[in-house]
Amino acid sequence: MSSFSEGKFSTNQNFGKDIREIVNIEDIPIYFDKPLWFRVEQDDICLDIFLYLRKSSKLYVLGQDALLEGRNELPYFYRSKWFTDLDDGSFITFNDPTLYLDRSLLGGWWQLSGSIELAKRFVHNLSKKIYVEERNIVC
Repeated sequence: MSSFSEGKFSTNQNFGKDIREIVNIEDIPIYFDKPLWFRVEQDDICLDIFLYLRKSSKLYVLGQDALLEGRNELPYFYRSKWFTDLDDGSFITFNDPTLYLDRSLLGGWWQLSGSIELAKRFVHNLSKKIYVEERNIVC
């Protein structure tokens, strides 16, 4: 597994240097009431996730929008500040793994084979660990 500072998924992103962690999708660590940046690397896919977990029965899941000029340092977590407004549940937003294929892309639309499945598996595994039923996952 590569690190945040080396390899093809390296980043100069300053956001969250003290909260980032490479995780195993089958054993996601749980930390409540603090912002987190998790990274899952599997089958040549880099899934970067911003999370804020609360002891709640609801989970909000958001995705990436097209990047605007000046917002191209990956990962870019759209809507990451919304976790303060959506305070009745846990919060996840993803960086689109497709963007790592070519860093000049402004949108990837989750076209990288296997990326949507990996994100779904992350949400499924996390929701089980924090006891959120599927009907309480808001996408």
